[in-house]
Amino acid sequence: MKRISILFAAAIICLCMLFACNDTTSPYVSDTVSEHQSADNSGDTAYSEISESVSTDESVVVDESSVDDESSVDDESSVDEESSVDDESSVDDEISVDDESSVDEEISVDEESSVDDESSADDENSADEENSADDENSVGDESSADEENSEVPPDVCEHNAVVDPAVVPTCTKTGLTEGSHCQLCKTVLVEQKTVDRVPHTEGEWTVKTKPTYVDVGLECTSCTECGEILNTRELPAVFKFKLNADRNGYILEETGDCNDEIVEIPATYKGLPVTEIGISAFSNKYLLKKVIIPNGVQIIDFEAFAVCYALTEIEIPDSVTTIKENAFVYCTSLKKVVMGRGVTSIGESAFSRCTSLAEISMPDSVKNIGDYASSNCNFKSFVIPKNIE
Repeated sequence: MKRISILFAAAIICLCMLFACNDTTSPYVSDTVSEHQSADNSGDTAYSEISESVSTDESVVVDESSVDDESSVDDESSVDEESSVDDESSVDDEISVDDESSVDEEISVDEESSVDDESSADDENSADEENSADDENSVGDESSADEENSEVPPDVCEHNAVVDPAVVPTCTKTGLTEGSHCQLCKTVLVEQKTVDRVPHTEGEWTVKTKPTYVDVGLECTSCTECGEILNTRELPAVFKFKLNADRNGYILEETGDCNDEIVEIPATYKGLPVTEIGISAFSNKYLLKKVIIPNGVQIIDFEAFAVCYALTEIEIPDSVTTIKENAFVYCTSLKKVVMGRGVTSIGESAFSRCTSLAEISMPDSVKNIGDYASSNCNFKSFVIPKNIE
């Protein structure tokens, strides 16, 4: 029994030594190994002593009490050794478990830290790439800006001439001669000179405001290039008036370029009445077919409507008192004349050669009729006023 216990203890000690050899770096394990070695030595000593005692038992008779005491001592020592071995094995197990858990934790921590390091490294790399790209762009922009803004000092510059094109002058803007400057130092090599504006190209006179019988019009010339108005002038009214002798009215003196078929003579001009149709005022108006004479006109003067071939009829208002010589001579289309009740005098040849005139009505107010007043007319009937002198 004692041998078995000793052998068991030795075996346990050997196992402990084997475990201790697996982790010699731990100071706790090294102490345990040294203790195991001392225990092994003590075990060998005990084993030799027991062997000696057994041999002594064979040769010498020992007291039962001593044997019992020794056996109890051996039992206690074996129990102590077993408990110590168990304690040591449990300690070793705990140490190994702790080492494994610490190793696992270290591995997991290392893996996490390596993952974190990789991710942070990737982030840093991407951030570095972006920063480097931004730096390159900014450097490029700055360099291009520097190239644009940088100017080489004129005293050390080998001039690179750039042509400044000429600007053609117009009638509204000045021009410039051709010049040049250095692209690097901006020095003006050939100075551009100002060229004066060219003269306007004047176009023809054009009517802006058409004149009326009594109001003036306006015409002007403009530049054919820019359209600026260069000259203006008034266009006279179609009719020309002048004050009568009494200065209380106007005489229609001329009718200008009037080629209307129907003409209405204005009753007033500049606030005064038109009192007279002047000498030859409408003579040779070949297109004139009808004339409206306003009430207020008192005299139809010499050849006022002579040679108006297209005139077909005329009505003389009551205000007219005098029809002078040749007033309607050669009005070959005139067919009808209506005289107002105010006419007192008809001049010589007033209606002579009105070959189409077939009817004329003279009021009793007429007192004087000149020679040949109606010669070469085509009257069917003619009534002489009763007050003729």
